[in-house]
Amino acid sequence: MLEWKQSLPAQLVGRKTEFAILRDWAESQPQFSLGILCGDGGAGKTRLAFELAKELANHHWEAGSPNLALKDIAIPFNASGTLLIIDYPEEQETDKLTGLLNALKQAVIGNEESTKLRVLLLSRNQALLEINVINNHCSPKLKPLTLAPLDEIKPFELHQSALEELTTRLECDA
Repeated sequence: MLEWKQSLPAQLVGRKTEFAILRDWAESQPQFSLGILCGDGGAGKTRLAFELAKELANHHWEAGSPNLALKDIAIPFNASGTLLIIDYPEEQETDKLTGLLNALKQAVIGNEESTKLRVLLLSRNQALLEINVINNHCSPKLKPLTLAPLDEIKPFELHQSALEELTTRLECDA
């Protein structure tokens, strides 16, 4: 079962280019593809990933985070596609994560009935991740995507978006 730990604001601000790259990657041809989203803590990796999950779920995909703490992980596959988001994979046991990726890849590659499977790794440490996991799994379709801070990109737009979201939530509670 996939989990949603995120409550998303109504509007994504300042990440349209990165979102488009991720959406194109999700819709690309290979049955299995691994992607990496890197950035400092608070850069928006999880927010962006779950915005993609929301978009894909609206197009009948299964999307969310698998609970890696479970011994047996059940991944629901969907005819439209499945997106798995793994936050901070470098904190997982390398053998367990590599085993999961191998099993997922084998489940879809060459299976005529299988659909698209996308695994998006969210990491603060791309170098460690590449050494331990990625070299055997990464698709050339999506090079590691690094998020820069939004510091000075559009502070007014960010502020306006926050005010609109707050107003909407207050109106719903009234």
